[in-house]
Amino acid sequence: MKINENTNVALPLRNLLTIIGAVAVGVWFAFGVIERLNNLETKNQLFEKDLLEASVQKPIDQEQFMLLEFQAKQIEKIQKY
Repeated sequence: MKINENTNVALPLRNLLTIIGAVAVGVWFAFGVIERLNNLETKNQLFEKDLLEASVQKPIDQEQFMLLEFQAKQIEKIQKY
């Protein structure tokens, strides 16, 4: 069988539409998955950024923790007596 530019290929219209539909659904699904992954990645990055900002202790927080530790030690000394 020789194939050249004059070779005819017969394909029923129903099969052609089915193939086009399957490709369209596949492309739609792929873009949906990629979009979902992008959304999750963005939320994860924002969460990590917020978490890092929240974990940084400010000088006021450090001073409060030192006062709490001091008071806890004082209470322990008083309870021993």
